[in-house]
Amino acid sequence: MLVDVGGVAYELDVPMSTFYQLPATGEAVSLFTHLVVREDAHTLYGFATLEERAAFRQLIRISGIGARTALSVLSGLSVADLAEAVAMQEAGRLVKVPGIGKKTAERLLLELKGRLAEVSTRWSAWATARRRRSPPSRGCRRGSPWPRASAPRLKLWRSRELVRKLMPYRSKNEERRRSMRREKHGCLAAIAAAALTIPAVALAQDGSGYFGLSTGATKSKQWCDTSALPPVASLASCDRRDKGWKMFAGYRVYRVLALEASFIDLGKRSLTATSGMETTTVTARASAWSADAVVTIPLGWLEVFGKAGIAKVKAQSTGTTLAGSTFKLGKNDNEAHVGLGLNYRLTSAWDVRGEWERIRDSKIDFLSLGLQYRY
Repeated sequence: MLVDVGGVAYELDVPMSTFYQLPATGEAVSLFTHLVVREDAHTLYGFATLEERAAFRQLIRISGIGARTALSVLSGLSVADLAEAVAMQEAGRLVKVPGIGKKTAERLLLELKGRLAEVSTRWSAWATARRRRSPPSRGCRRGSPWPRASAPRLKLWRSRELVRKLMPYRSKNEERRRSMRREKHGCLAAIAAAALTIPAVALAQDGSGYFGLSTGATKSKQWCDTSALPPVASLASCDRRDKGWKMFAGYRVYRVLALEASFIDLGKRSLTATSGMETTTVTARASAWSADAVVTIPLGWLEVFGKAGIAKVKAQSTGTTLAGSTFKLGKNDNEAHVGLGLNYRLTSAWDVRGEWERIRDSKIDFLSLGLQYRY
């Protein structure tokens, strides 16, 4: 949010509990602030009550808990609920807050034990006594401990970007819904393909099956995407290459047409990110299940083939903390899958198979060589 004080605009980050208490745009507002000074930025945080600010200060004193994580906690729980969770040692409440895992929740309960009750009591008594001595006035008179926003008048702006920053749930839910829609469309496409190919399989007179195993090198061109990193983090290095392997099986409906399913282990990917003096490395293992239609052109002992279909890509890393934010790198999508290759017949049953494959949206290339057995 932005607050205009005498023609000077101040940008503040606030928890959702404070955001929902803000008046309409252009109305007067009074906030308690906390300034965090770092080498690369001076960040101002605003709170509706003294209790919230005191709880925020207690949270950021804990090792490994940054300002953004503290804001997430205060956005998900009120100070009273947080104090009750700490008093009852209920880690389940804190785990529901985005970015707080089980171990972090247990550490917060241990570090905050006995602190929040004192904070709430002390600041409530101080605020009550201060209001009795100096009730708020309409103007900003000299010596008044309660300056008001009417002179100069404070103006408040809300933007969509601010709402997106303070409501991480919205973007996550939208992405989850899009993923579910893609999976639904992929299932419908697979059912339609099966409905079209079952009659052809039933009418096939010269069907035969095959299976095999391949190994090779993988490369992911889109792995170094920085959109999943915290806003203050930057990419230091990225390893796009690794070794992978594949097992596959198929059925030849006709001499030139086959249906094939495969599992591909795409190996590991590592990414190193930095924020100030902090550095962390994230590693994720990627794999894919695919279903394809394969068209073959026989050339004597050699066969040239191309294939197209759909692949279910899955990549997941463990949670990593950087600059006070916990993040993961991962992917779970249905994507287009294409490939080209050669089969060289060694005997009537055994082939040497070399192929190149690409998973389109993730831009993952897999170049492999292996053996295939016909039956």
